[in-house]
Amino acid sequence: MRSKLKISDIKKYNDVSIDSTIKKIKKHERKIVFILTSIFVITIPLVLFIIFYSINNTKIDNEMINSNNLEIYYYLNDNIMSNIITLDKNDILLDSNSAKGYKFKIKNISNKKIKYNIFINKDNEMIKLDECSDILVDNNIIKYNIYNKTNYLKDTNKNNIYTSYINKKEEREIKLKVWIDKNKIKNIENNHFHGKIVVTGEEIEE
Repeated sequence: MRSKLKISDIKKYNDVSIDSTIKKIKKHERKIVFILTSIFVITIPLVLFIIFYSINNTKIDNEMINSNNLEIYYYLNDNIMSNIITLDKNDILLDSNSAKGYKFKIKNISNKKIKYNIFINKDNEMIKLDECSDILVDNNIIKYNIYNKTNYLKDTNKNNIYTSYINKKEEREIKLKVWIDKNKIKNIENNHFHGKIVVTGEEIEE
């Protein structure tokens, strides 16, 4: 015959079982904490590295504008597109040797010859943003050099500085320099000019 199970035996068994269960739970908890800590230690630096790498290797594409079968590519220069002209007291110069350079490329994507015009227009948006309307210099003391020809801007909002022709499927790189003529300015402080390069084109029937 089986011996009867005593209350003391049940209690003893329960105590042992509870202790064992608690130890297993604690051991399991330690494993989970270790795994989570390891994941955290490995993941956070990895995420930070990816973010840092992405920020430092983000490439801002050159801006391409299509104008009447002309593709105009404005290059990025010091995080500023090369169609944006900003001059201040540091750009008051005697000649073009150390003047800011603006480089862009035009491409004729049509099957016809194109007559194109390059303008330097007053950048009213930038003037408003910079709040510098009271210290703007006159256009007629702004000098530019394109294809080794130097001239002054005219006192208008739109200045056609160059006109030429480009054959079908041809590409051409344009280099332009712009500065404030030191010979024509008295006060070198607080002088601003904001302009924008605009290229237009029209097909020519031959």
